[in-house]
Amino acid sequence: MQRKLSILLSAALLLSTLTACHRLPASSAEDPDDSSPASSSLPSGGSSTGDASIQPVPEPEPEPAPAYDPSYTLDIDYPKVRPGALELPIHNATGYASVQLPLWEEIPEPEPETDPDDPTAPTDPGAQPGEGQTPAGSQSGDSSAQEPGDTSQPGDTSQPGDTSQPVDSSQTGQGGDTSQPVQPGDSSLPGDTPSQDGQKEDASTSSGLVPAPSSPFLPDFSQGGTSSSSTQLPASSDEEIIYAPGEEPIPDQSEQDPESNPFEGAVAVLEPGTAFIIQEENEEGDWWLVECKEGTGWIENRYCLINLPDVIPSMVYNATNSYDSRFVTLGKKIPNVTGRAFYPRGSYNHRLERNEFMMPVLYPMSKNICQAQQAALAQGNTLVLYEGYRPHEVQSAVYKALAALSRNNPQVKEAVASAPWDISWFIAGGYSNHQRGFAIDVTLAQIQRAELQTIGNHQVLRVREYEEYTMPTPIHELSKAAATFVKPVASHSPTAWKSAQMTETMASNQPALALQRYCTDAGLTPLASEWWHFNDLETRNSVLENLSTGDYKISRCLSSAP
Repeated sequence: MQRKLSILLSAALLLSTLTACHRLPASSAEDPDDSSPASSSLPSGGSSTGDASIQPVPEPEPEPAPAYDPSYTLDIDYPKVRPGALELPIHNATGYASVQLPLWEEIPEPEPETDPDDPTAPTDPGAQPGEGQTPAGSQSGDSSAQEPGDTSQPGDTSQPGDTSQPVDSSQTGQGGDTSQPVQPGDSSLPGDTPSQDGQKEDASTSSGLVPAPSSPFLPDFSQGGTSSSSTQLPASSDEEIIYAPGEEPIPDQSEQDPESNPFEGAVAVLEPGTAFIIQEENEEGDWWLVECKEGTGWIENRYCLINLPDVIPSMVYNATNSYDSRFVTLGKKIPNVTGRAFYPRGSYNHRLERNEFMMPVLYPMSKNICQAQQAALAQGNTLVLYEGYRPHEVQSAVYKALAALSRNNPQVKEAVASAPWDISWFIAGGYSNHQRGFAIDVTLAQIQRAELQTIGNHQVLRVREYEEYTMPTPIHELSKAAATFVKPVASHSPTAWKSAQMTETMASNQPALALQRYCTDAGLTPLASEWWHFNDLETRNSVLENLSTGDYKISRCLSSAP
């Protein structure tokens, strides 16, 4: 009996000791000074036995978006840019042909002006250099040409081009695969040397702010990597027909003299998407001397795209459609679209000495974007550009996927195709202004940390950390939830939006109103169906007779310091 009692006491003592040891890790996990992996990985009171009742440690709450403060300014004296100028000169920036363009050894002499009432004047004094030129009397800006808003003109009813080719799916997710094939006619990218400090910058900070050093969304290219029909809406109260985006009337180009050759005598013809280095701009500012694999010569720059990071380096660039598409509807994924990588992701930019996206728009539009950015900087903010030029096959793929989803989902159909809206207000079924080169998708962020950077002989502001404001919806929400105005507004009118009624979510969102003010004060026009989308109608009118169809991808950055 005594022996049994001794055994029981010993067992009780052992059990007490084991229980004390068992509790020790839990108390260590609660000690903020204890950073050991074993203790910090367990919740309070837990153990490492795999008990199914143990709940995972909750994720920390995300930092709240900053509140818009019009009095907020930067504590750094950055260079100011006058209207009509850019932050960096165009010399040694990368440009791209948006349409077929003749390359001339010398700038062609302008055609002599003729009196249309003069019976001796030739009926066709010759086409200007460029593709798709119309005969004299129907050129853009001629008083005899029909206005863009003339509803007697047919809408842009051209359907998506060759859709037999699949959308580029060589890139997926955010894995940083840099093995994309280079586009036809391209040589390898000049991305074989790292930045001067030779260090890759960390894509995260302990403060939880979004870093903007070397485009953290891009892989490291410094070690030799390469990049690789809509329904017409009812007439409004004043009987004006309002067309969905991509369906606005455009000049009829069918009367061009088939025997005329606008390329005769040219050194070469640059195909759409051809990359080149800009060497010089003429005194009038309408021609560039460029160098490319086809040769060196002059091209008319109103038909040329320019890589925005090369000339507005203070902006933040995040081309999500190149690595992780944000397109959703009602906050839900769109099959075969959401999360997809649609085109080459980016490259090492020797001009900026960092990894950066390639984000082109037509050259005249870049100056208005720069003016909007300067207004944002004055209040401690920055534009965050999500997309400029968008290939047509991407446009077509997203439209088809959303249309298919709306046919099978009544909620989606109501959100994108119920009166007064039509699906093409959220993703154009034909050609959108993104293919043409005079549209941007952009949001706004507060700058948290910035510094000056010297590029060549120029100083520019470089944003290091920023926080995006909360907007009416996440960007690229394809539904009427993202609408700027309560009903469609003629998107080819520079003034119709001024008298349109805003949605309640837009009117009550100070950051969205600030973004609109920055852009519209700079000459851009908002789109009724997307708070993030702005068009440059002046640039549109300058290229109406020779519009890009977006049948190419941008895959090269040739830039160097000016």
